[in-house]
Amino acid sequence: MKPAPVVKKPEIIEPEVREKKKEVVDTSGSSQPYTEADINPPIDIYEKEEGSPYIVKYFGLKMPYYDIDESQFRKNLDVIDEFVKEEIKLSGRKPTIKEYQRILDMMKNKLDINGEVKEENIIERMAGFIRAFKRIKQLKEKKQRKEILKSLFKLAKGKDFETKELALLLEESYLKEVGLWEGA
Repeated sequence: MKPAPVVKKPEIIEPEVREKKKEVVDTSGSSQPYTEADINPPIDIYEKEEGSPYIVKYFGLKMPYYDIDESQFRKNLDVIDEFVKEEIKLSGRKPTIKEYQRILDMMKNKLDINGEVKEENIIERMAGFIRAFKRIKQLKEKKQRKEILKSLFKLAKGKDFETKELALLLEESYLKEVGLWEGA
């Protein structure tokens, strides 16, 4: 009996999606094409692919993030990571690795942290700074809130406004009082 002839399965050819390539020279000196997303991916995509926050790579930590126990060290990493992401969001910039690095580099520079400091000390110092910043910001916002309420109560006292007008009139009066009114 003759063996059955070998039949090749037809190849399915997917349409090629072309991305704009950017020529980048790597550290070895050879030139390789990369897309902008390969070089500077969004933070969330990086974290999904790597399974850990970018901060782990930034500080060159050898242990996988999720293997770090719930110690103060991991809490410090989380504080820094959350702060950097919040700063990116507040700045209105794109949440990319490059922007994440820029903020961390700026913090290290402003805190006068140089290459002689151990990574764990850098992390501790940055997290301490961020905690202090958040606490002071919280206290300042609480004080401002009390001052605004005090001013509004003072402005509203003895005034006979219709309910629908009260909010607008108080807002206008307060903004005029603090020099922020831009009305005609």
